[in-house]
Amino acid sequence: FHTLSDRRTLIKLQLIISGIEKNPGPRVIETDGDFGDEKIQSCHDALSKLITSHGNTPHSDIARSLNNIGNGYMSLGNTREALKYYLECLSMWKQLYGNQAHMEVAASIDNIGKAYQILEDPEKAIQYYEESLVTKRQIYGNQPHPDIAASLENIGNAASRKGDLEKAIHYTEESLTMMKLLKGDQPHTDIANALENIGKIYESKGDLNQAMKYQEKSSEIKRLLHGKQPHTDEAEAEKEIDGVTLRAKTTQGTTLKNEKSKDIKQRRKKQNHSKPKHNETASPVESTDVQMMGKVNNNNSEETREQPGSTEDATNISNTSELLHLIKDTMRICTFLSNDITADLANIENQFLQKLNRLERQVGIDSEVDKTENQHKAVVIKDSVELTYDKEEMFNSVIQVLQEESKWIKNRLANLESGVQKHFFQVLKNLFVQHQRTDKFITRQEDSIKQLDTAMTDVQLTVHNGIMILPIEDFQAKFQKAKVRDPASITSPAFYTRRGGYKLKIRVYLNGDGLGLGTHVSIYIMMCKSQFDAL
Repeated sequence: FHTLSDRRTLIKLQLIISGIEKNPGPRVIETDGDFGDEKIQSCHDALSKLITSHGNTPHSDIARSLNNIGNGYMSLGNTREALKYYLECLSMWKQLYGNQAHMEVAASIDNIGKAYQILEDPEKAIQYYEESLVTKRQIYGNQPHPDIAASLENIGNAASRKGDLEKAIHYTEESLTMMKLLKGDQPHTDIANALENIGKIYESKGDLNQAMKYQEKSSEIKRLLHGKQPHTDEAEAEKEIDGVTLRAKTTQGTTLKNEKSKDIKQRRKKQNHSKPKHNETASPVESTDVQMMGKVNNNNSEETREQPGSTEDATNISNTSELLHLIKDTMRICTFLSNDITADLANIENQFLQKLNRLERQVGIDSEVDKTENQHKAVVIKDSVELTYDKEEMFNSVIQVLQEESKWIKNRLANLESGVQKHFFQVLKNLFVQHQRTDKFITRQEDSIKQLDTAMTDVQLTVHNGIMILPIEDFQAKFQKAKVRDPASITSPAFYTRRGGYKLKIRVYLNGDGLGLGTHVSIYIMMCKSQFDAL
């Protein structure tokens, strides 16, 4: 119980359970705390008393009690049962206020919209949120207000759930604009959250640049709010930004990869369908790169006529990497050239590959060495990959153990919290019982003191010699009242014939009594019960 309101709710609930509340009449039970089965039942009991008290007449207490029961079921996760009471509550508010716009009606409509949104029915949620927005605008007019901003944000969230991202962006940005009007230039958590929501909607839409823009604005406001102190809001904002950045890079990389793959397929298709020409020189073109490749073609053609034992072969081996780069550049240029030039360049590539194969056969020993080195590197890479997999499995095992430990700690904390709550309830109940007993004891002592005071007064004022003088002040006025018997008689204080004697009182009828009614003054001597009667 972290707040004063929680403790007040607990005390009220305990008063209801113990049955010692001083005013047990019909009332609405407050719901500013966690719900349980006992509190739900208490709310139902209070609702029954209110219905019994007010009958079929709509009353605000009944509507609030219906809303409280709906809140209780909502906190317990029973959204459908909560929706039933929310609808009954809204019906009663409309009976009370008719067509008049009122915040109780708007709040009830918001609750229904929230329930439908939890039940994955965003279309109905939007319907009720829009009705609530209309009601609030009737109340507040065109002035910006936090309740109107909240309704706009609710509609935006529900539209995002529905998949209507354009509508979601429209209402969420309108809510953001109103929040900025309300908060001014000061950074505020509501503005940061609204920016973050808009960023998520743009991310769902696929516009990662806009998503990044809003996420960074949200992160900046959170840093201004929390200063240099680390905070979970800033960590979550940075996580969102990193996620959007990664998805943007992944999307960009995938696009480039697809385009590159498409270009390669097109080039291969053109090579397969083109007929290679056996001319020693390529067709003249205006491009410098193509002329260069023509020179390469001439050189390669001359070299192909030499014998395998030529000394120039060894020199050409060192130029292999340069030729490979030239071939790659040529393939890139092919995408911008005509079909004839592309065929010539394909012929150059085929001749180069034939020459390269011949040179590889001539230096087979070096190739074997390179092959052995490559195999060794492959084994090393394979071992590194296997080691990485082993480390990954180990980390996964550690994470699983930590997750189990975390689950056990959570369960332990839940059990401890439940035990503390039960102990607190028991202690509080014992205190109330003790308080009740103390109140009863004090009441009895007060009654005893009053009796002693009365007895002392009687002892001090009572006559013990058998003589009673009864003065009657304002005789005429009392005599006139006696005629209408208001009152009919006057009674004297008690007196005794002697100490320990009989206890007597005198009753005087100023206008007479019985046979003396209206003609005489009637006087009676009354014998009263006394503590000395047994003597």
